[in-house]
Amino acid sequence: MLFFTRTYPPLDAAYDFTDDIRDRDYDAAFAQVCDRLRRASSRAEFDAFARRLGRAESTSVDLLSVDRDGDSANVEIDATYPGDETHTITLRLVHEDDDWRPCGASSD
Repeated sequence: MLFFTRTYPPLDAAYDFTDDIRDRDYDAAFAQVCDRLRRASSRAEFDAFARRLGRAESTSVDLLSVDRDGDSANVEIDATYPGDETHTITLRLVHEDDDWRPCGASSD
């Protein structure tokens, strides 16, 4: 039960975020990001990130990759592009306003 209560909330937020990007609903994806990211980056930068991720033929959120420490978590997403090129993206999330919100990303 502890695994579920610690892991599921940030994992669910990562699924919602990647689903919106896959559906090319960038407004809905941007609405989910943390306050710091909304203030720190321009919408154009976010859209560029979302379009890159959206070009993937498939994305999968790794259930076992959730690394949660209090009110922050990292979740790995594998994005497979044409030609079977796969990149792992680490999505950083924070617990803010009673929700888990994407708050940055890095890739391999």
